[in-house]
Amino acid sequence: MQFFAQLGLSLVIIAWVFQLLATLKGSKNIQPQFVLFYLIGVIFLIIDGFSAGLNDIAFLNLVCLLVSLALFVRLISRDQEKPIKLKTTPKKKKRK
Repeated sequence: MQFFAQLGLSLVIIAWVFQLLATLKGSKNIQPQFVLFYLIGVIFLIIDGFSAGLNDIAFLNLVCLLVSLALFVRLISRDQEKPIKLKTTPKKKKRK
């Protein structure tokens, strides 16, 4: 079952590399790719924890999964929101 732990941690590392590269390019936002790879990695860590009988570790990873999932949903919904642009017309000067 060590395979699941190694795979999970490898995906978490890949997630951090995505975030690091985005940060080096000047982005200050959390990247959805980071959260997605992190989520998948934590799922494998949860599987490994429960299968190895480490229920407390698996439960803590489950909490990480839920928080990360909430963040991912927020990031995706934020990307789909379109800002409302108000059309403004220049004010006409009144003649006296």
